[in-house]
Amino acid sequence: MLLTLVIILILIWSAVVWSLYSNFLVFYSNFSETENYNKAYYASISAIERAQLVLRQHQPWYEWSWWWIKSVSTWSYRPSGIVTGSDTTLTNNFSYLSNNHKESSLFWEINSRTDRIPATWKWDVDLMMSTWDSINYNKMDYENSEIILLYYDSSNWNPYNSWWISMNKSNINRITAKIRLPWLMSGEFWELDTNEELDISSDSSNDAIVNRQIKWYYLSDPFTIFSTQLTGHIDDSIIRESTINKSKDIKFDRKWNPLYDGEISTNPNIISPSDNGIKNNATERYKTIFTDGNYSWLELKFSLLNILKWRNGSWTIYPFLEYNVNFSPNSSSTPIIVPEKYYTIKAIWWLWDYLINTIIYKPATTESILRSFTTIL
Repeated sequence: MLLTLVIILILIWSAVVWSLYSNFLVFYSNFSETENYNKAYYASISAIERAQLVLRQHQPWYEWSWWWIKSVSTWSYRPSGIVTGSDTTLTNNFSYLSNNHKESSLFWEINSRTDRIPATWKWDVDLMMSTWDSINYNKMDYENSEIILLYYDSSNWNPYNSWWISMNKSNINRITAKIRLPWLMSGEFWELDTNEELDISSDSSNDAIVNRQIKWYYLSDPFTIFSTQLTGHIDDSIIRESTINKSKDIKFDRKWNPLYDGEISTNPNIISPSDNGIKNNATERYKTIFTDGNYSWLELKFSLLNILKWRNGSWTIYPFLEYNVNFSPNSSSTPIIVPEKYYTIKAIWWLWDYLINTIIYKPATTESILRSFTTIL
């Protein structure tokens, strides 16, 4: 009888202890998992901040990669494999996780180069307004100009120092751009109305829609090549409603007018102290500008000038245009490298059984449309 009572008491005590212990295990497990998750999350945020610190010292189309693997060492490298002197081996005291018994690893990288715009799978057309081929287009809206940079930062030394910045000109000899109405909505709306003026002060019913410019330096002088508004003339190079309706290729190559397929004798509108030198020396027009080392820091800019109405007097307005830009190389032995519209920072922190992948996209360069209205009449 006594033995039975003892056994019962032991069982009851065991049940109580197990109940308390199991509840404590759940609490401890939840607390530990929360700790691991938050450490991994905030560590990945710190990696993003570290990458942004690098970008403060370089042009935003700069690329870099860096990692800290399993509490062992830290390395920083260029895609070419060049190891820098700033993030070389670091074996301890990297962070609050350095002396943690749980293994952890951190990886981050900056990517912002492409061989076309948009880069593969980096299109920015609104998902609800996109079609199957919108992955090949970016969005051109009423707020910001679309700036395509034709040079890139190729620095391969200390990522935290701007003293050794090395700028390279992109390897291109021709640019082909296409601008079209949003494909999804163009089936519901009509084409842009080329029979009635949007602006009563205009002398053409085929209204100017998109302006374009190419700039920056010839030798040491700044320059800008503007589009021209001359209705019905071969020198008319503003992008009009009819061009958008046809989704016609806009070619910057051996002629000054990117919309004209005829002779190359049309005249550019250049604002520069060296405008005569540019006209005389650019024998192959834009191809010369793209390939000649006397031209530097080049950029191509498109700006949406007018409201996209498919019929005057109607409130049916397209919210944006779609565009893409392709490049032909000057040398087949050198890859095409141009900055993407956005640079991408990725940070991955693995801590024990938690992996946090943080990705942010940031415009490489922005400019309000209000600064981009100049055309030459």
